[in-house]
Amino acid sequence: MSSLTTVREAMADTVNTIDGITAYAKTPSRAVVPCCVILPMEADFTRAFGRGLDTWDFHLIIGVTRTEFSVAEDKLDGFINGFGKQSIREVLFKNPNMGLDDTAVVAVKMLNYLHNTHWGGVEILSATLQVTVHTKGFA
Repeated sequence: MSSLTTVREAMADTVNTIDGITAYAKTPSRAVVPCCVILPMEADFTRAFGRGLDTWDFHLIIGVTRTEFSVAEDKLDGFINGFGKQSIREVLFKNPNMGLDDTAVVAVKMLNYLHNTHWGGVEILSATLQVTVHTKGFA
């Protein structure tokens, strides 16, 4: 069974294979943008009898520096697109176990496009990718 911390770190390592983005397994005090922050949102421990399967839902917050909206949108689009050299969904699809023996990951959907926020004094535009991870429910 992969722990929550192990899954978050493996996901960050997988996303960090994409040029031009820094992924964080936990929320940083100050983020280097473009960035991807991995947040657990929900866990279901009842998917199989005998603790056979745990299901984790994550939100990957993808943030880019807010410059001209069209420039920021182009940058953000590359990371949330379903395919391409900067696509987070594609890198997860091509690495479904993220280097872990007992884990499977899938990008499910995109939410909250062009959310305007601040991280560490930097104004960013963001979008959220919802990702589901299945892992063994026992050690």
